[in-house]
Amino acid sequence: MGNYTGVFDYKIETPVCNILIDFEQGSAEYFFSMVDRDRFVSVIVGAIKDSGYNDINLKIAIRIRPNDIMGVRRDIGDQHRNRPNEEIRHLSKSYKQAYVKSKEFLSGEYIVYIEFTETLRRYYIDIYNDTIRNNDMANANIRTFIDAIEGHFKTIYPDRLYGILAHEITHLWHMKKSKALKYASRNKRRFSKISGGIDIEVGAFNNVLFSYGKENFIIGLNEVIGSFRSMYVLFRKRFIDFTMQLCTEGMATFMELYATGKEIDDDKIFRDALETARELKDKFRIFLTDFEGIIGLIRRAHGQTREVGNFMPLVKRSRDQYELHCREINKFFEALNLGSYSIGLLIPVTLYLHSDHSVEEIGKMKPTHLIDEYCKVSTIMGRQPVVSTSHFHRGAFDVRDCITEFNRLRKGLKI
Repeated sequence: MGNYTGVFDYKIETPVCNILIDFEQGSAEYFFSMVDRDRFVSVIVGAIKDSGYNDINLKIAIRIRPNDIMGVRRDIGDQHRNRPNEEIRHLSKSYKQAYVKSKEFLSGEYIVYIEFTETLRRYYIDIYNDTIRNNDMANANIRTFIDAIEGHFKTIYPDRLYGILAHEITHLWHMKKSKALKYASRNKRRFSKISGGIDIEVGAFNNVLFSYGKENFIIGLNEVIGSFRSMYVLFRKRFIDFTMQLCTEGMATFMELYATGKEIDDDKIFRDALETARELKDKFRIFLTDFEGIIGLIRRAHGQTREVGNFMPLVKRSRDQYELHCREINKFFEALNLGSYSIGLLIPVTLYLHSDHSVEEIGKMKPTHLIDEYCKVSTIMGRQPVVSTSHFHRGAFDVRDCITEFNRLRKGLKI
């Protein structure tokens, strides 16, 4: 992430909090030329007013470097003149438009970091690349084109920023109120103690497992076989993360709508969540198959090292199959992570629209209590819960059933 000055000298006072902003020199005027200041403040107030806190000194660090932005304009111009048919590559594949740091807000520091410069830079480049792909740049006046990009950015960015801002501010107070992080860390510690396993990433085995040398290859296989339990523990903990994220990301995504005054389309949110839950259920079946496939693959390869003379084909075949299984497993956990947003959103929406719970009450609920309350209200409404985590309810995607099946597979594989 970018470097910030650490000097929060731009102050805005509101009824619920003081807003202290870290602007780089000369960038406040540039920022508020794009973003309406009053609307900016009202969204912040809306995201905090139902939190139960009334003494927050909210700090917002906004990374804006006008010289960097002018540099992007120059880079696009140079690209168009010198390599007119080539796209511009991003410096990194992913980034965050805004974020908070858990260590800071757990210690009482309420800081939201906004990556304005990087967001604008990526927007410029994405629009330019799209235009190249559509063959629309041949006769374009580059200065007029870039001015049009910035004009469009000014139109759409503020509304996106308000939602992002409400989302991240919600994390600041909600993770404390709901004790979501404590829930996750407590359950992970307890599970590690019971299982005797440690965290270890499957992908990290690749360099050792597929070394070009028979002795190293066998050593790598032995190491992985000895770590099967740790692999199980790592994957099992992802379900704890999912339960926590249903609470945290669901509430933050809900506040994007609530604090910005956007329409809450209950039926659409339900349909989207249900579709996601059904997809996760299907992907979980594939995950079980691939987990079993990895275990079988390693055990077979270990046995075959004693039988083959030329072991290089075995190494290549094992590596290819192993990487295929890993990719499929990662797809499931990526889907699980993304699914926590759409499924999680439905939970506070249901409680807010169809029960007597206030926003503050919903924000105080611990993860498992929140999901149980959601399931109760859904049942009263005559809807099947989209997600569930206990044996008292049966959701379209039942986390408890997944854990039970995964544990049954572990026992069957004698891990």
